[in-house]
Amino acid sequence: MNRFVNELPPSERRALQAAFLTDPPPMLRERILAHSRVPESVRLAPLVAVMLAITLLLWPTFRPQPTSDAEVALAAINWHARSAELEQVWQRIGDRDWLLGDVRAAPISRRLRLLDERLSAQVDSSSSGDHLNALWRERSETLAELVLLRQQGGYAIRL
Repeated sequence: MNRFVNELPPSERRALQAAFLTDPPPMLRERILAHSRVPESVRLAPLVAVMLAITLLLWPTFRPQPTSDAEVALAAINWHARSAELEQVWQRIGDRDWLLGDVRAAPISRRLRLLDERLSAQVDSSSSGDHLNALWRERSETLAELVLLRQQGGYAIRL
């Protein structure tokens, strides 16, 4: 470009250099920016759309699931069935002498009797499904503990 400028006659060269050395019109920058500026709402729209999509996708995960009486009853039946299964296992492997003599079995056996009494009272009073389910679950866990203790073998006595 310098070669082209140097080949011009001196008067045109001075005019061309003067055009480049002068400042642009004062409002030129603002006019250019006004045409190229994107409104803030347009810039934020994709971000808002992504956040909305994520929220809609995750909403079912965090929304509390309704529990119907049928689901509660089904859960209670499952714990009741589990308790019946463990009762059958206990009848097969249960040893009355061990139960009466092993000091580890005494507190578990006592808890089991108390749970049976509470269950009987709750069934007679037609208690709510949640409370009854919790009792069946506790009974199943206690009975499982007793069965596991007996299956491990051994005989613990107090000295």
